[in-house]
Amino acid sequence: MPFSAYVAPSVAYGVTDYAAGFSGAIGVSAPVLTALLGEIVRRLLQEGWSHVCLVNNHLEPAHDAAVRVAIEGVEAGCASVACPLTRRWARTLSDEFKMGNCHAGRYETSLVIAAGGDVRPSFAGLPSLATSLSDEIRAGKGTFREMGLVRAYTGAPGEASADEGQSLYEKLAVMIATEVTEGIAARGAVLR
Repeated sequence: MPFSAYVAPSVAYGVTDYAAGFSGAIGVSAPVLTALLGEIVRRLLQEGWSHVCLVNNHLEPAHDAAVRVAIEGVEAGCASVACPLTRRWARTLSDEFKMGNCHAGRYETSLVIAAGGDVRPSFAGLPSLATSLSDEIRAGKGTFREMGLVRAYTGAPGEASADEGQSLYEKLAVMIATEVTEGIAARGAVLR
């Protein structure tokens, strides 16, 4: 059964502890993000929305945890989180993403190019870095600088393409649609 979906404005701030020390990396604490998102979800549901899906593509673990806590206590099936950090969705994405070498690398740069974003030509000349953020985070390193990422990227931004970005957007769209439809089905909601 078809239903209408709407995209609310993005929340421009999040938990950015890993980017500490880099210009422009202004974040908020996890409790602030959780409170803000929780309030938005609850207000949308109060206004009559059947389901609210928080889409998270900022892959910092504390950010993802804060997003997930924001929907705790919401009636089952009324809210969900779509994020490629879960194994279910990560395995559908690019090899670079699966290896964890994806902060401002080929994965993210391809998404930016496909969306019509402006990528500096000098970015294409950056050397490929095979530093797995997943491994570094598990090793207890708390910032990009501690990981040796002096330019805050890993992966291969010079290999990015609009075609890859479009393919990734299609996979991410499936992720979002699936999270929403499964949430609605779990609730047994009737959509009009």
